[in-house]
Amino acid sequence: MTVDSIWRSVKNSIFYFLIWLILSAADRLLFVLVYRKDIHWDTNWELVKIFLYGFKMDLSLASYVCALPAIVWLIGLFFRPKRIPRIFLDAYTYLFIFLFALISIVNINIYNEWGSKISRRVVTAFLETPKEALASTASSPVLLSTLGIVLIGLIGFVCYKFLVRRSPTNKLPLAFKFALLIFVPVVLFTCIRGGYGRATLNPSISYYSTHPINNHAAVNTHWAFFKELITRNVKKNPFLYFQEDKVDELLAPVFNISDSTTYFLRQDVEDINVVLIVLESFTADLVHALTGEKGITPNFEKWIKQGVLFDEVYAASDRSDKGIIAVFSAFPSQGDESIIKYIPKHEKLFGLPQVFEDLGYSNSFYYGGQSEFYNFKSYMLSHGMHRVVDQKDFKPSEVKSSWGVYDGLTFQRYLKDLNREPTPFFSSLFTLSNHEPFELDGVYKFGEKTNADKFKSTAYYTDSVINDFIEEAKKSSWYDNTLFVFIADHGHRLPASKWSVNNPERYHIPLLFYGNLIEEQWKGKRVSKIANQTDLAATLLHQMGLPSHDFPWSRNIMGNNYKPLAFFATKDVIGIHTDRQSISFDSSIGKISEVKNKTFTESKNQELLDTLKAYYQKVYTQFLVY
Repeated sequence: MTVDSIWRSVKNSIFYFLIWLILSAADRLLFVLVYRKDIHWDTNWELVKIFLYGFKMDLSLASYVCALPAIVWLIGLFFRPKRIPRIFLDAYTYLFIFLFALISIVNINIYNEWGSKISRRVVTAFLETPKEALASTASSPVLLSTLGIVLIGLIGFVCYKFLVRRSPTNKLPLAFKFALLIFVPVVLFTCIRGGYGRATLNPSISYYSTHPINNHAAVNTHWAFFKELITRNVKKNPFLYFQEDKVDELLAPVFNISDSTTYFLRQDVEDINVVLIVLESFTADLVHALTGEKGITPNFEKWIKQGVLFDEVYAASDRSDKGIIAVFSAFPSQGDESIIKYIPKHEKLFGLPQVFEDLGYSNSFYYGGQSEFYNFKSYMLSHGMHRVVDQKDFKPSEVKSSWGVYDGLTFQRYLKDLNREPTPFFSSLFTLSNHEPFELDGVYKFGEKTNADKFKSTAYYTDSVINDFIEEAKKSSWYDNTLFVFIADHGHRLPASKWSVNNPERYHIPLLFYGNLIEEQWKGKRVSKIANQTDLAATLLHQMGLPSHDFPWSRNIMGNNYKPLAFFATKDVIGIHTDRQSISFDSSIGKISEVKNKTFTESKNQELLDTLKAYYQKVYTQFLVY
């Protein structure tokens, strides 16, 4: 009887979990069948890849749904006599089966109209304007939709009736009960979270293709929908200060730049390769040629003498998620929000890889950590990166830091792959070793007594491994035809710990163009115009003779009429920085938090403040539109 009871409990649990995997598979298969003509069948294994890349989210969803019944069951093992009542499980299961079926069919219909899967937007649209919401799906066949709901509902109902025939029993050995009390929560938590890496599960885990619809097919519809429902609703613009026409009037001088460009890049070379190195936390205080102390980044100092340094560039914000968007899509920070977290929104941005993809370039992105972190993977794949290489592409024994693979090993893999990359190429690597907790598998150049010492040491390490990469790259056939661009993702309070979030120096970062493609007379030159991280896109494209109209927030630093100023934003603080004044404004309390030049007139300060407010009002308005 004991063996039979144990087996029945285990079997019931497995089968109940299996029901939700089956329903997720049914939803995905239905989506693939309906949109089979739109899906890109790049390989014979495309359908397998769609299911395989979505399976981790399927496990997570099944665990979420099973969590409450599991809790009731585990409690009942110790307190309920004989058998746990079935009525609760029946009602709970039928409710979720109906919700699964309804969401699946609504998703199929809404995707046809909106090009994105079901989201909170569908619910809010229906609640706010039910007539218009119904009209937007008027072309959807009602009969087929109803039959679809019935069919998926029947699949769930039949699976439940035949797979979970009896209520779970509590006639189990006490030791086995305690084992279940530990084992079941651990398994469910592991599946819900998607593992124990730094990046918790998000839809980015299912992204594998450069074709958005293939990724949408892989993403678990119900997981993404429920997740969005319970997260904070982004609805109101916290930066509403002016009428729209006033905003445009205030910003007109900022973006009034002619197409005429001063070139520092050779114009006689075609099919230029671009290697974009995004440096984690590489604040200006790490570079002696900017504001740092000597010896932290000696190789960077060496490259400065052979490249073009933009020494007054300021990051869009203080975190990597916002820095990546600023670099690749030239979209400013959204204060407390981050557009990369919202896949349907960030997919509407344009990205640098797409420019080069349209030109026939091969594109790739490398990161030694989990590319699902901050949705890096989904962003890159949906914006023209043909290949994303991250810690999963390394041996488990090579993942030694808490963030992933040390930069040295990542750059070794990077060089090896670039030597086989079809040219021309646009390729990027995002470093990670210079990130908290500043770990090294070796000697700390500046010691490890304080975080500042460790920060300088990891910066020194990254600087050295990039130098190894550059020196080896010089031996390759593609080197002479390659432009190297170095830019930080954001600034940092370390190593000096003297800049508050109100001070523009907190956001001061290097931007360096380097390589044999730099005109001889420009090598070693510095461009001392105050600029934004978002201005990289337009500046790079204009140097290559390419238009930048797809990046309306990016300004060509080398263009005529360029107005030298920069904007920065963090959770509550937005700021503007010019050569004569810097103003920070605390949006949470609606007051100026810092003014650098106390001799500036009140009218001049107000003029800058109005420009600052208008800028972030327009940025956030665009964020909401996406």
